[in-house]
Amino acid sequence: MRNKILPLFLGALLSANFSFAQKCGTYEGSFENEKNKFPEFYQSIESKNSDLQQSHLKALNKMTSLKVENGVRIIPVVVHVIHDLGNENISDVSIQGALDILNANINGQGANFLNKTPDIFAAVRGDLKVEFRLAKLDPNGNPTTGINRVRSTLTDEPEPRDAVKSLSYWNSYQYLNIWTLKKFAPQDDGNTLLGYAQFPWSGSMSTDGVVLLASQMVGGGTLTHECGHWLGLRHVWGDAVCGDDEVKDTPPAREPNFGINMNHFPYHVGLAPPAGQTGAWGCIADSLNPAGEMFVNYMDYSNDADVTMFTKGQNAIMNEVLDGNYDEETQTSGVGFREYMWSNENISLTGTADGYMTPTCTQEATFNVIGGSSSICAGESILLKGNKTMFGTGNVNSMTWDFGDGNTDNSGENFLAHDYISTGSYDVTLTVEYNEMTEARASSLTDLDIANATSYDSITSTLIAQGSLAELEAVNATNINLHLDVDSFSIGSYFAHIPVDSMVGEHSSVYYGLDTFMLIFDTPKGDVLDTESSDRLTNCFSTLIMDSVVGSQNTATLVWEYDTLTYYFGWYSADAYDAYFMDTLFYRGNVEQTVYIAYFSNTCISTTTAENFIKVGSNSSSNNAGSYSYSFENASELDDDWVINQSTDVASGWEFSAGDFTEWKWNSGVAAHGDASIMIDAEELGGVLRSTEIISGAYNLYDLNDPAIKFSWSGAAANTFPVNELIVTYSDNCGEDWKSLGTINALLAANAGLYTTRFVPKASEWNDTIMSKSQLKHDNIRFKFEYVISGNTNNFYLDNIMIGEADALMTAQNQNNSRLSVYPNPTNGNAVIDIENLADVNIEVTLINILGSKVMEVYSGEVVSNYQSIDANLTNLDKGIYFVRVNSNGNTILTDKLILK
Repeated sequence: MRNKILPLFLGALLSANFSFAQKCGTYEGSFENEKNKFPEFYQSIESKNSDLQQSHLKALNKMTSLKVENGVRIIPVVVHVIHDLGNENISDVSIQGALDILNANINGQGANFLNKTPDIFAAVRGDLKVEFRLAKLDPNGNPTTGINRVRSTLTDEPEPRDAVKSLSYWNSYQYLNIWTLKKFAPQDDGNTLLGYAQFPWSGSMSTDGVVLLASQMVGGGTLTHECGHWLGLRHVWGDAVCGDDEVKDTPPAREPNFGINMNHFPYHVGLAPPAGQTGAWGCIADSLNPAGEMFVNYMDYSNDADVTMFTKGQNAIMNEVLDGNYDEETQTSGVGFREYMWSNENISLTGTADGYMTPTCTQEATFNVIGGSSSICAGESILLKGNKTMFGTGNVNSMTWDFGDGNTDNSGENFLAHDYISTGSYDVTLTVEYNEMTEARASSLTDLDIANATSYDSITSTLIAQGSLAELEAVNATNINLHLDVDSFSIGSYFAHIPVDSMVGEHSSVYYGLDTFMLIFDTPKGDVLDTESSDRLTNCFSTLIMDSVVGSQNTATLVWEYDTLTYYFGWYSADAYDAYFMDTLFYRGNVEQTVYIAYFSNTCISTTTAENFIKVGSNSSSNNAGSYSYSFENASELDDDWVINQSTDVASGWEFSAGDFTEWKWNSGVAAHGDASIMIDAEELGGVLRSTEIISGAYNLYDLNDPAIKFSWSGAAANTFPVNELIVTYSDNCGEDWKSLGTINALLAANAGLYTTRFVPKASEWNDTIMSKSQLKHDNIRFKFEYVISGNTNNFYLDNIMIGEADALMTAQNQNNSRLSVYPNPTNGNAVIDIENLADVNIEVTLINILGSKVMEVYSGEVVSNYQSIDANLTNLDKGIYFVRVNSNGNTILTDKLILK
């Protein structure tokens, strides 16, 4: 028994310069590059990584045995389909089809292998003996299809690209996580990214897995390439010009190959380009590699139709990841980074053993509004789209819509429009009745529940087997054929000039280290070898075979076979044999594999209700007062007058912070005006790349000359690179569309600077902003404040929202920014009163005693500048406590205490 040594998990990726056009985003240093670009995101998941690593080590310590099914290691898989109800919401059938292609490819059974692989490369074809299976139990032990669908706008160009992983994630030491999405953000080199993976031992288990375009998932080729990375493989060109992929049996390659196929074989042979070609060519001399570059390798960039294989050397690297590296000297083996995945414990925990039943009736009815918004004005029509196609062609028995306004539709239509006449909020319900056929598979019929199955069947596949003759005979292979290097593409095949005398006696004892040999002599048509030559050869070879003359040939062929050493091929002449020493590449045959399938038919009903899904507003608002003010002095002011929306992304039950949503909340004791405000609490952030919003009611601002909105805000950063921002928008069509009004960018939203403790703003740390547009002069205006969370932050506060004439709000803003100070204080009789930020405002400055009576007018008139000093002679007043009060338009706007001694 091999002793296992647990590894110390360290992130050890090296940085690399990578300038090739990127179809794949995986290379040494790629993960570090992403961390450097988006440090805030990766810092936010560090604790998750630490927890996962500890859980992984505990699982490895408890691991008692490994599990194989029919000689194959099982890798449990979960596919997270990140979609926004578009074509990127790929079907269960497409996902299983992609895994079927992956399993064929990684085990040397690719559909194009026989027709598209030169024998010289096929000789080192790998067979990893693994099978990727969709999990049937989730991390909590609940039944699952292994496919988790999450609706999110992050499906379209997420930045950072790993952000989709925070939406839905299962333990990466138990499952291969695969995320599919609609589109990646454009690459720096202008090329289109198709997918990327994370190397083993990268140090970030919470992002471990494969991400690729949904359109690429269904083909299987990109998935195969990225799973190669996930199991430790680099690109065949080593991510550098003539780089090293650390695999001995993949020939050196100059760079990634695009569009290269069998018509180009052998490709990039030798250092100098062939006639008619210019520029750099191969990486090594043709004498060292007459076969050229292995463009058929899955780790190249050739088209999917032209990549056919992994090599034995690549298998060795993948096996080290799966099973650890064995040390012959110490007779110990390190634990493979992904070894726990195929352990007996994990196969049981994930429900991926042979014969495990697929859960039934798991498909869910979903719907969305075409065009995006579920808010309309009364009398308008809204267009709804269901997900009928996801249930499979012909499987839906009925489809019933309930629009929440007393109307239903059971026509079975997947697209339909509905008019909402009255204002209000309406629930929408979709009910789908459908038929399904689930299945369970096993290599033995006894592992299936045949008694309860609707039917069962078997599928016999003819597999490709390669190896020595003994190896093929041991597995009862049929149609065994010997494959020789007839074109001299191996450095084990070469020409030599052999004198006639050497063919007797001495020559027969020469060994070339190959399996068998053959010697073929071509003689002129009608001629035969003379008796002497024939006798010489008979002394060297045990069997003599003479082929019949083929009419289309000009020569007859004589073949001698010797079964244990080498095949020779040569042309006979009067004084010598020019011999071609031919490498025996491999024997190839066929092996049949039978899989038994039990089918279970079910009729299922799925009902989904979206509460308050459709919001119908009045075409014209009845709120036509000249101004509105919200200082949030009590919680009801937020709850009654504003709608609080959760994150714009639909959450998954498997996100990093499942169930925790960031939202605006009422906060007492902190305010720019009064005693309360609303806030985003930094301790309650529910994940990055989300947003939360408050939406006002509708206002009729048509009669205002210059409508505007004013608000006070204050925020602080949790680090030196703040990233969150506040976006203010407005709608003039009941919330159906939102238009930009202004943005408090990330730096401004952290106006108070860096706070290492919980931020509570001082009076001087509040800012006021006024936003206005001529389009606000409308009879149906709503406002929205959206706080966009792109990373960690400290608290952010919003207060004193005012709607009205821009001039009046500007005056209010000036007053809110104004300052009053008195010095010296206490004073013996003379004082200076400083007033700031009240330029052009008419004011009255008075002195009030503790009984509230006015005892002195200090100043009355217009303030001439933003910094005005007023001298006050108080010698005629009694000693005591007084209050300096500044009034404007009948309102007290500033107050300060004064002590006269």
